[in-house]
Amino acid sequence: MFSNPICSEPGCTSFSATGLDTCLIHSKNRQTANDAFMKQLQQEEEIKDISYSSLLMESGSYKNKTFTTCNFSESSFKDVDFSGCRFRLCFLPFSRFENCTLVGTNIIYTVFSGSTFINCDFSESDIVHTNFIGILAEGTCFNDSDLYYSTFTNAALNQVTFIDCNLKKADFYASRRDQVNFKYSNYEEAIFNREHIL
Repeated sequence: MFSNPICSEPGCTSFSATGLDTCLIHSKNRQTANDAFMKQLQQEEEIKDISYSSLLMESGSYKNKTFTTCNFSESSFKDVDFSGCRFRLCFLPFSRFENCTLVGTNIIYTVFSGSTFINCDFSESDIVHTNFIGILAEGTCFNDSDLYYSTFTNAALNQVTFIDCNLKKADFYASRRDQVNFKYSNYEEAIFNREHIL
């Protein structure tokens, strides 16, 4: 697991970026630090034990990469292709994904809580034991995916499709769903309500 210290900027509670004593926001040259990670990402197939909160990633293809125990909280991803990537124990809470492709990804024990997904595609993916609590998703596709034990509690889902998905033990409790399609999925094995036990 990444072992970065807390950012040295007084009052900041974010982890410092890998190789720096501050987070990206408080680094002396955020763009240089951001670009250094992007270069590393282009050159390496496996990214492990790093922390880059508030990363800015735009218009790139990073197919078939493996991310293990990485922290990308509060980051922004726009027009990025992560097709075929593997995410293991990664942290991406309160991030924004816009027009991103995550087709055929393999995601396990990863946190996306509080994140926003606009026009993203997770189709044909294995997304197991993953945290989508409180996300906002619009125009996003999870078709043909395994979502076993993943959690969408308190999520706001608008025009999201879960067609032909495995939803066994997927948790949608208190989610707000508008034009959500569960066609051909085993939604009866998902959780939508909490039984009140006296």
